[in-house]
Amino acid sequence: MIESIFHSLKKSVQLARPGRTLGNFLLVGPTGTGKTFLSQLVGSGLFPNSELVLLTMNQYKQPADVYTLIGPPPGMPGYEVGGRLTRPVLENPYRVIVLDELEKAHPDLHDCLYDILDTASCREKSSGRLVDFSGCVFFATCNAGVDKLRELAADVGNVTSSAWLGRSRDALAEAAKFDRAFLSRWDGVYLLDQLPPIHVAEVACLQLCRYWREYGIEVGYADPELILDAVQRNQDFAEYGVRQLGRFIREKDGGGHSGAKRNGSTKVNLRVGGPGGDLQVEVPR
Repeated sequence: MIESIFHSLKKSVQLARPGRTLGNFLLVGPTGTGKTFLSQLVGSGLFPNSELVLLTMNQYKQPADVYTLIGPPPGMPGYEVGGRLTRPVLENPYRVIVLDELEKAHPDLHDCLYDILDTASCREKSSGRLVDFSGCVFFATCNAGVDKLRELAADVGNVTSSAWLGRSRDALAEAAKFDRAFLSRWDGVYLLDQLPPIHVAEVACLQLCRYWREYGIEVGYADPELILDAVQRNQDFAEYGVRQLGRFIREKDGGGHSGAKRNGSTKVNLRVGGPGGDLQVEVPR
């Protein structure tokens, strides 16, 4: 799936032309499966000097919210700052744009986005300037229709095939009530489902090391029991996705990083011990 997105982007960058975005990708899955994170990774890799444009679509539930995206007409409150979608692209035309929880936006916003995805352009209402999106990549995340896409994935098998694309659009039109013409403007529909335990363990390791690295301390070794405990906690709260792991790691740490930092440690080993399974911080010799 990720390979398919990167292959599509590589091809689009090589053949970039006006009137078409670099890519429009719809990521469907339950919360906490990395949909927004994947978008952020693509943004940092493709445009390292451009800030990601993240729009939380549950804030756009009224028809008039279209003006928040493309700017209110002159004279209306806020017209000086332009649209939350259009103004960042006017300032820097190379952007990754994330439409988070797209299914929660008012259908009028879908109509507005339809033209942008189709022609890679729109006119900002506030300034009257033409906004060119041909240097942009659009990601949308969606939590609706997951069960339908799971059934379809089991039936189709290859989730990057043309058969999958057409049938996944049909499934989302039924389950998420998206307009079929709107769905046709997305180059790919991808299912990001719950991670298997081995991948949860990998994420736990990465988050653990990153958490300590924020305090200037490298983790040389982490007790497997600590990782297994994290995986078990994730299973207990599977509906919240792997973001639950970050909270678990902070709870498990219990201030161990602050003690290591006071001692001037720059590298530690983390073990689990004692009757309560407490985290033990060791400084390697």
